[in-house]
Amino acid sequence: MSTSTSDKIVDLTVPGANDTLPYYVSGLEALETERREITEQINELLQKADDAGHNKRALREVVKIKLMSREQRLKFDDAQDARDQMLVKLGLLADTPLGEAALEVAGRARTSLSENPLILPGAKGRK
Repeated sequence: MSTSTSDKIVDLTVPGANDTLPYYVSGLEALETERREITEQINELLQKADDAGHNKRALREVVKIKLMSREQRLKFDDAQDARDQMLVKLGLLADTPLGEAALEVAGRARTSLSENPLILPGAKGRK
């Protein structure tokens, strides 16, 4: 007979419940030790990547994205698109190469429209 997770939860108000407390404490200690060891290994690997010329922050972000489910990735992409649109509206991307290129294209489009205005179907032409 298997025991579910709910069967393992201890009600500390029940007499005798403290008998299992050392079990939980030692289990948590072991897991915390494992977590510290894994964190140390991750930091060592990130340092090696940094020494090889890779950006640690970007590397963490790539791994985070790779581990996302399809649904999480779609939400992430939507949030990233919204953030980028906000940055554009605030003019915070104008000083980047991509922002400069976008402004140049937008400027050419404005110039082209002022020289050759679009006439929409059903609209009256200019005289």
